[in-house]
Amino acid sequence: MGTFWMILGYLVLGLIALVLAFLFFPVCLLVEFKQEQFTVKLRVLGLTVSLYPGRKNTAKHSPKAEKTVEKDTEQQSPLTPAESHPKKKIALSDWVQFVSTVGGLMRMVLKLIQIRDIRIIYPIRGEDAAQTAIRYGQVHAYFGSALGVLRNFLNMRFKQVDILPDFNGDCKYQRYFYCKIQAIPFIIIIVALYALTRLKGEKLI
Repeated sequence: MGTFWMILGYLVLGLIALVLAFLFFPVCLLVEFKQEQFTVKLRVLGLTVSLYPGRKNTAKHSPKAEKTVEKDTEQQSPLTPAESHPKKKIALSDWVQFVSTVGGLMRMVLKLIQIRDIRIIYPIRGEDAAQTAIRYGQVHAYFGSALGVLRNFLNMRFKQVDILPDFNGDCKYQRYFYCKIQAIPFIIIIVALYALTRLKGEKLI
């Protein structure tokens, strides 16, 4: 009997250690777009699991089941005016306060999420060399403006950014994107609890 409780105690300690490791070690998402295919993988404690594309659902929808659902929906009677409840109107000042508070909290959360090893290869091709040059300049301008805005909200680090004009039209390069999105779950949980407490304290939720 003593051996059983000893083994059970070790199992409980091992489970607690695993949960603590999961909470305090970074969790990483590997996002990649390569050869016109999009993949997402999750890496936790050295283990990598594919999230997308997942297994295809081969189950077929039954026409009979769909017809049954449609009939049941038709048979349901709508609510009478007496049963409906009027919606409570929210003042504009409350909306402004809500957006301001939520915006600040979201910015705090996004700064805790690290986006690393960003690699972008984006070839530009137009109908001719002149169109390619025009599009190349436009994409450069858009990318610079978008990057300036995103860096105010996101913790980003770029490893490679190549915007390439394809004047010859030989499509030597293909579109490519890769990044690692990582965060420590414990810190995210603490910030989320703080956000909920603050929103409830200001009676916004």
